[in-house]
Amino acid sequence: DGGLFGGAAGWQQANGTATMILARSTDPGATYVVELYFLNPVGGQQGATNVSIEAVGAGGASLIPRESADVAGGKFTPFLVAALTVKRVGQSSTGAGLSNNVTVTLSANMDLEGRFRHKVTITGLTGSSTGGTNARLPLYPPGGTPFLSYVRWFASSGKAVMTLMGDDMQASREYAVSFTLNNSRTPQDPPQVYMQASFIRLDARGTLISKQLVDPGPGPNAPLLITRW
Repeated sequence: DGGLFGGAAGWQQANGTATMILARSTDPGATYVVELYFLNPVGGQQGATNVSIEAVGAGGASLIPRESADVAGGKFTPFLVAALTVKRVGQSSTGAGLSNNVTVTLSANMDLEGRFRHKVTITGLTGSSTGGTNARLPLYPPGGTPFLSYVRWFASSGKAVMTLMGDDMQASREYAVSFTLNNSRTPQDPPQVYMQASFIRLDARGTLISKQLVDPGPGPNAPLLITRW
């Protein structure tokens, strides 16, 4: 800011108010850019869209009345933290030794961009007899979604990785895809299954949405529940 403001901004977390004190006069018609740095919370959240700005004098008298600020949209919305707002995993069959369609339904609070090769990773799908390490399993439907036409399957950890490629996964839109596993012949209770999202760019890679417990399908639809007698 070229020394326009003195020192650090005052911050009131309870009401989301940042206060900056002028160290010198502003110039008429000039544009100033100020950056404030915050630490995002661990959990996801919607962005702050109702943002306002005002100017008051040293004695508290209003100099410029409070007005609504122009707030950036999409992933640039202030304090938007990526989250999976829908994260369900279900199944089609509880029978021991049978073919089982695992259905994944998900939605995010922001666009996940295909050009950054976002990956959605599901872990905990243990109890399947489908083998493989980094094996390709067909993903259905084979078109009409932003995901590649297959998942990468890691049997030892029960991990399935879906990759976005090209098209974006649009914010607030639900997507449902499925892949097929074979149930083992050993009955079991449904395992705890988790979902997370990561990104890969030319200059960086990392976790975008931390691991979260999925919402299982009701009753026999809970993933990898294999019938007991």
